[in-house]
Amino acid sequence: MAAERDLLQRAPPGVNVVSTSTFPELYQQFREGHLDAVAQAEYYALDGQVIPSYGPDLALIDHHDLYPGRREESVFIVRDKSRRLLEAINRHIAKTRFPL
Repeated sequence: MAAERDLLQRAPPGVNVVSTSTFPELYQQFREGHLDAVAQAEYYALDGQVIPSYGPDLALIDHHDLYPGRREESVFIVRDKSRRLLEAINRHIAKTRFPL
């Protein structure tokens, strides 16, 4: 994913980036002392409010803008040849509970 590629490019020499499949696995490795830090996205609602993706036990210590002063936005690109992809995305959005 683009965020992981961005993280790998930004990591200074000597920093080992470890990826996990889920946030709970990531936090468990952090709590057990296998990781020194956690990098993850912070999400925003359309009205600009932060949608927290972590609990009060973690503090955001760094924030970067790919384009200085502008938030990064997620974008989906759908080809004309894609079959029923838009319907699948809409079904996922409809069944997924996003915190407000």
